[in-house]
Amino acid sequence: MAFVRRLLTWIVVTFGVAAFVRWWRARGASAPTPQMPAAPAAETEPEAGDPAEELRQKLAETRGEDAAPVASGDASIEERRAEVHAEGRAVVEAMRSTSSPDDA
Repeated sequence: MAFVRRLLTWIVVTFGVAAFVRWWRARGASAPTPQMPAAPAAETEPEAGDPAEELRQKLAETRGEDAAPVASGDASIEERRAEVHAEGRAVVEAMRSTSSPDDA
């Protein structure tokens, strides 16, 4: 009989906690959230240009002459794909040859 009482107590407490959490969340959702005042435009950046263009310029500067030209045409894409697959197969073979059978 004591076991049943403890079980029922746990069930009632669990439902009570769940109801309290639902009530607490609903209470918090209806409360108005404080709004931060908008920053004046003068403080953010005076006479700012197009940010996307600025980023493109920075990217072009960092790439410099190290950037590989973008291949155009299907033949060059297929050649590059074949090269990448060959490199990948070589790496996999190197991994297989260095790993011992006990690692698996």
